[in-house]
Amino acid sequence: MNYLSRRATLRIVTLFITANIFLWSNLPQGNAQQAPANLAFEKLLEVWDKIQKFHLHPPEKTPEAVILCVQKILQGGVARCLNDPHSQYHTAEQMTELQISSDGKFGGIGLYLESVNGKISIVTPIDGTPAQRSGFFRTNDVIVEVDGNDVRNETLESVVNKIRGDAETKVSVRIERQGMLRDAITLTRAIVIFSGIKAINIDHDSVYIRISEYNRQTLRQFLGEQTSRFILPKPRKNIIYDVRDNPGGLLNVVEHMCGSFADGPDDILVMIKSRNQEIFATPASISIPNQYIGVFKKTYPINAAVLINQGSASASEIFAACAREKIGALLVGEHSFGKGSVQTIISLLNGDGLRVTTHEYFVGPEKVAINHIGITPDHIVKQGQRPDGSLIPFERGNPNEDIQLKEAIKLLRNRAR
Repeated sequence: MNYLSRRATLRIVTLFITANIFLWSNLPQGNAQQAPANLAFEKLLEVWDKIQKFHLHPPEKTPEAVILCVQKILQGGVARCLNDPHSQYHTAEQMTELQISSDGKFGGIGLYLESVNGKISIVTPIDGTPAQRSGFFRTNDVIVEVDGNDVRNETLESVVNKIRGDAETKVSVRIERQGMLRDAITLTRAIVIFSGIKAINIDHDSVYIRISEYNRQTLRQFLGEQTSRFILPKPRKNIIYDVRDNPGGLLNVVEHMCGSFADGPDDILVMIKSRNQEIFATPASISIPNQYIGVFKKTYPINAAVLINQGSASASEIFAACAREKIGALLVGEHSFGKGSVQTIISLLNGDGLRVTTHEYFVGPEKVAINHIGITPDHIVKQGQRPDGSLIPFERGNPNEDIQLKEAIKLLRNRAR
């Protein structure tokens, strides 16, 4: 059993008390002025306990290490203590948002938003949603009002929460387009299902499948789109998967997706390493139904490519490596990000949560590490850039504009000859 000296304990308690307001404004988003010091003390003790139990590389348990970790948490959060940018504290509200993101289902109008230079901009309406059916919204429109309230100085999370709500309720949204304010539009919210899969038939030979998420809706649509667009009604020769700028998602989802490329129930998909053990994920070990194991390899030989770039990370790197190993897919584009770690969400007593790195993964029969290394594509192809290095805007899935996609199609056609 490890004990702290009385002097060290007093120093830690002092840190907790004197930094109480800072702690409550930077870890849980609560009312700092009302947060008693003993609650802050208990919260930090709980965080420290979870870090020690679950993190892949926890700090030492010496008094000096405890004090240093606490100081770093107070200065810059959990990530700073662990020197791990992927570990962080989540408020109860953020935990709810994580659940929605994992489920891929929520009540809203179906806008995919991002924060650009302090403005909440529309990336794209989601297909089949009230926003898309309205025909009103365009890429790069800026959200300025929600239900008559100005939101130009609010965070992305705040604006998202205002637009979302129960199905069958109404919400009014006003946008700015190219510097001009537009009249507000009122829409009725619905249940939005966002799988992160978009498929386009490029021509009679090729199909393009964009994978932008790995949530609980992704797998079902991934299998469905491949079946309906690639195999049926007329088999195509080429399939191009696009995981560019996809930072990852749920590990079990990408494992199941890889299972459709497997040779059999005992084929190793990925190796996951914790502190004390190595876990080999196979279709059998993760309970993939037999009818889905290697389904596309069995049904029709796949001539495939995967598009990757610096924004392809984590689950996207697993998918790319698996496709290359299992079905001989060509990797086309640019070097991937290099995030080979797995995070686990741990619930805390007050409804908040802690995301901590618990495993590292390795791909292929050689158990190749990805973390801080990334994947080099078989064919390096850079997207068009301006002289200042910024990307020239292009439409994904359109080979007339998408240089990397165009090259992948060319490579697959030459390969099939």
